[in-house]
Amino acid sequence: MEKTAGKEISINASAIALEEKGVLIIGPSGSGKSTLAIEMISLGATLVADDQTNVMVGSDGLYLSPLKSNAGLIESRYLGILKLPWQENVKLTAVIDLSKTEKKRLPPFRTHKLLNYKIPCIYAKGNRIIAKALFVLLTGERKH
Repeated sequence: MEKTAGKEISINASAIALEEKGVLIIGPSGSGKSTLAIEMISLGATLVADDQTNVMVGSDGLYLSPLKSNAGLIESRYLGILKLPWQENVKLTAVIDLSKTEKKRLPPFRTHKLLNYKIPCIYAKGNRIIAKALFVLLTGERKH
């Protein structure tokens, strides 16, 4: 598959943005995608999408946007559907995988392949402080 600008897919994932850096949160149903997005929003991030996220190939990488049907909406267990400010066309800079547990204290640099792009990936299943650590990562950078 070529890296052709304009190619687009919709995937079951949530997404947030912080300082113009987009994060795609993937994992099985019930793994905490919306919960992590809400935790990040409470720390200062902005909602991109919940439940379904559009991923588009741009001229310099992948970009995230909500579907028109769910723009600005996020499901919160025990509260229902919340309406929030949202962003679109945010460059994807990291993937958080809630289906895999990180077993190493200092994990290796990993990637997640999406539309022929390799995006930095963090395993976070069961990680109770991932929102705070992710916030710090997005306001700084990771030393390789």
